[in-house]
Amino acid sequence: SKNDGFQLDYLSKLGQVKDTSTRKSLLYHINSKAVESGLETDHLLEQFGCLNLVCQTDYEKIKLNLKSLEEDCKDSLAFVKLASYDNETFKMVNDFLQYAAHKILAMRKVTELVLADFSNLLEWFGIPGHIHSEYTPMTLAQILTNFAKDVQEANIQLSSERNQGRILKKWSAGSMRRSHSSFDLGMKPNVTLSVPIDDQKSFSSSLENVLELAFAEKKRKNESKRVHSKKVSLVDCHGNLI
Repeated sequence: SKNDGFQLDYLSKLGQVKDTSTRKSLLYHINSKAVESGLETDHLLEQFGCLNLVCQTDYEKIKLNLKSLEEDCKDSLAFVKLASYDNETFKMVNDFLQYAAHKILAMRKVTELVLADFSNLLEWFGIPGHIHSEYTPMTLAQILTNFAKDVQEANIQLSSERNQGRILKKWSAGSMRRSHSSFDLGMKPNVTLSVPIDDQKSFSSSLENVLELAFAEKKRKNESKRVHSKKVSLVDCHGNLI
């Protein structure tokens, strides 16, 4: 389906939705497609590192603190004018409070500009103005940071599977080479070794000749042993003929 956008809260749910076959998250599949298309997501967490401080900063509390400081500074300036100080003390305290007032007003102005830019960012994300209060800088920074962490985990899983795939591919290639280099009788169970009929007679005759020669050799050795035993029996223990 074609959609113009999505809610930012969905980013935190991508890692929770899993398919029914491989039990891999929707974020894993999206990240896999992004990597295949040439988009680098390995350094997303590093690129979002600047948001770590925003995750810990409550801008609403900053606004309240600045407002309180502004009220305290105005009251102090009014009190100095009513107090009976000497000229030197009055000038020193008054100058300090005026300097503090300028700093407070500058911080208030910077905060207003930052929040105005943040409001423009929310509009760029397609978030309607009436729900901007639900997406504070801290909330949005936490959503994006957690999303970057989930992407990093998906990249680790994807890298691990690719390494396992390469190892399995190398193992399969080596196994195939070994199987081709050896004679596998199981591949051709019907193959039999046969001797041509014309050569069977000569092969049989040659085998008979070998057996006859072996038998004759064995007979000759037995006769030689018998003759030797007879000679030994005609000689006494001193080597004299009996």
